[in-house]
Amino acid sequence: MKDLPRLVEKNTFTDMDLSAMNLMAQIEEDLQEFGIEKNVRPCLKTPEEIERLTVDEGLSDIERAVHLLSSGQDVQWISVACSLPELLQRSPAEALRRVLPKVREVLHVAGPETQLASAESFLASLRGGLVTPAVFAQGFLPAVLMNVEHRDPAVANAWLQTLLSAIEIMPKDLVKREVLGIATAKGQLSQAVPSRIVCCKILGKIATKFDAYTIGKEVLPLVRALCQDVELEVRATMCRQLESVARGLGLEQTRVAVLPELLELAADEEGGVRTAALETLTNAIAMLDSATCRHTVVPLVEGFCERALAGDENSMPSLALNFGRLCHSLSATLSEEQRWSLLEHYCRLSRAGAAVENGNGHSGGPGMEGPRRDADVHVGVAQQQQQLAPGASGERSARQAECRRHCAYNLPAMVQFAQPENFSSRLRAAFAAMCHDRDAGVRATVASSLLEVAKLLAPKVHLIHKELLSLLQDESLQVLDALVDNLTEVLLLVRRTSSHDNKAPPASELIAALLAAEARAGASLKWRLHERLVASLAGLPAVLSSDQLYYKFVPVAFRIIDTHRVLPVQQAAVRTLCTLIRHNRRHEQRQEMCDKLVAQLCRARSFRHRVLFLDACGYLMEHFSRAFLKRAFFTHAMALACDPVANVRMRLCSLLPRLKALLRLPGDHDLQQQLEAAIRRSLSQERDADALAAVRKAVLALDRIEVAVDSLHRKPCEEDLIDEQREQDENLLMEEQREREKQHADSKCSQQKPKGDKKKGAAQEARKIGKLSRSNSLSMQPPAQPVAPTPAPPVKGSRKSSVGSIGSAHSPVIGGRSQVPSLFPPLTENPGRPRSNSNPAANRSQAKPVTVGTTPSQSEKRAVVRDANQRKVTEKSSTATKKVKP
Repeated sequence: MKDLPRLVEKNTFTDMDLSAMNLMAQIEEDLQEFGIEKNVRPCLKTPEEIERLTVDEGLSDIERAVHLLSSGQDVQWISVACSLPELLQRSPAEALRRVLPKVREVLHVAGPETQLASAESFLASLRGGLVTPAVFAQGFLPAVLMNVEHRDPAVANAWLQTLLSAIEIMPKDLVKREVLGIATAKGQLSQAVPSRIVCCKILGKIATKFDAYTIGKEVLPLVRALCQDVELEVRATMCRQLESVARGLGLEQTRVAVLPELLELAADEEGGVRTAALETLTNAIAMLDSATCRHTVVPLVEGFCERALAGDENSMPSLALNFGRLCHSLSATLSEEQRWSLLEHYCRLSRAGAAVENGNGHSGGPGMEGPRRDADVHVGVAQQQQQLAPGASGERSARQAECRRHCAYNLPAMVQFAQPENFSSRLRAAFAAMCHDRDAGVRATVASSLLEVAKLLAPKVHLIHKELLSLLQDESLQVLDALVDNLTEVLLLVRRTSSHDNKAPPASELIAALLAAEARAGASLKWRLHERLVASLAGLPAVLSSDQLYYKFVPVAFRIIDTHRVLPVQQAAVRTLCTLIRHNRRHEQRQEMCDKLVAQLCRARSFRHRVLFLDACGYLMEHFSRAFLKRAFFTHAMALACDPVANVRMRLCSLLPRLKALLRLPGDHDLQQQLEAAIRRSLSQERDADALAAVRKAVLALDRIEVAVDSLHRKPCEEDLIDEQREQDENLLMEEQREREKQHADSKCSQQKPKGDKKKGAAQEARKIGKLSRSNSLSMQPPAQPVAPTPAPPVKGSRKSSVGSIGSAHSPVIGGRSQVPSLFPPLTENPGRPRSNSNPAANRSQAKPVTVGTTPSQSEKRAVVRDANQRKVTEKSSTATKKVKP
């Protein structure tokens, strides 16, 4: 018992020792496995394999092909099969006699690659005219028909497509003789299912070759039998070929023979067959008359919708996908009630699995049960998205999401079908639900179709403002990716159309949404999306004002240029910034942006930023006038000729020819000297081989450019006219902004009057009221005897009567004022001869005040009347004298 602990300790030590040894051995094996030097096979092919793959170089192409097909391997068979059209072109007789039989023999044991290559070569030989249809039917067609039922589905489909394409090229008599009989044999019920499926596809292709009589006699019986086949794959395949059969039969035979079969397949117990019937019906509506569509097709489509919404979710995605085409094909034959019924079905399909119907199962709208008002569009959308049908599985949810995506895809077609004036009452609820759908694919599909919807709703495009902002602020980058391609056009259409009706959304909301979208794209790893979004911001000058762009988006562009690490995004920001500079209407803001562009790029420490400055110069040359470029950027660009980094100097060399084309003598003589000095310095001091080569290439390009000389006799070229137009546009932008600011200031001053003016106006109004009271009080007294006026001196050539006499003889005076209007309009003041009593204040000081409400004495009344008459006569005399004076 005393030795037990020692034995245990010894056994334990032994186990640890063995485990350590195993660990060391494992490490040694791992080190050997990761060793650099390993035993490598001296050759990839054994000598026997090389001997078997070796071909005598003296053999001709035909002999080599025969030899490879006889004793070669699969890779060599593929080579011969691919070169078969070339062999037929060089030696057609020998290729048909010796090579083609060998190819047909090899196909029995060849692999899938050889089968696919042979099928492609056979069809290329027929399409290229290397063999005639008769030769093809005799030598190639048996091999094609033999392999259309290959055990490999990909190989069988390749040979079937070859056969169907060959039927299109072959004449109908040859098709009837060589193919129709084989198709009939393959369509018998005793044949396997793949054979009957092949027969269905062949019959659909044959129907386009024959006339209606031949189709009705030879093809139609077999078509009916296959439509009643016991296998659903056969029925579905034959159903999809009924469109081709209907085209060959014509309207009458289609209504009598094909339509009943189609209606029966539409009511099939299998969902796949019903889906095929719906697709065929959508394609065949154009071949039916309006009466058949109204009485047969429309009820059938409504039945499809009711079954799909009642629980047939297998056919729901196909119905949603074809709904737009169905509605437009039936649009001319629908009644008003049927039109609204189809719109109601569409709205319910668009909310399948994502929203709860209202109490009676209708989405509402005028003329329908359960009307939904425009104000209720956005009510409860978020809560509806969270509720699914009870017991919905993952597969069911996927089908419902697919259905909603198809509805979103058909949204522009349904807007056109419903007419824009009915969008608010019929489709806006469904549109809002899809824009807030919980599936990102649905929202992305709506975003991609938003431009078409905006174009259709041009008069009422303000109805989609909230949804546009919601999609811009969507959390999913997939939605933003779908929206960014057409973002500029959508914003331009929304702002321009809504501004006429004063229904445009606030610019602050749009700016916030755009900035949020840029922030999300910039924070993600999808730099291509960020690049496209930054590039789309170049269209904002048509949507927002210069101040909004300057204070909100110009800092964003500079931040991207300064901090972003992806070059395409930086270049997009530079292009956008150049566009914002071009459309800015304020001179000080434009100058500040140019100065910051020079300071942040041209004088940056990073050579990448200096290269971006030269890229910006290239972009600016495409949009700005010569005068602006020479004034703002020419000298700074030439300063980079001494840059310490060769890449910057090389980039400048590529711009030198374009910079020289900007110059005009004699005004740009100093700039020309800067250019020539930079070239001389580069040629003499350049040490980098690549940069020196770029300088020499630039010198050769500069020699071919002649600096234009401004003169009166020089005829302007097209470039001069374009530059003049650009300069006029630049000046016009600033003039429009100054005029707009002036009008705004004037309107603001007119709206805000000073308090002193208000008091002065009130005093004048009180004085007018006092004068009116005095005249009324005087008119109640008996009229005083007027003073005889002094006649005006006679004027040569004038009548004897004067203004004074006319006024005194015919004008009764009441209260000292004549009641007959003056015969002459009032004249302007003569600066050389001031008019008497023209100052109202002086007139008021000369008249004796009469207090309203008191009774003046008789003498005071007479004095007031006498003074008033005297002033009036004096004024009339002076006016008449001025009027008749030559």
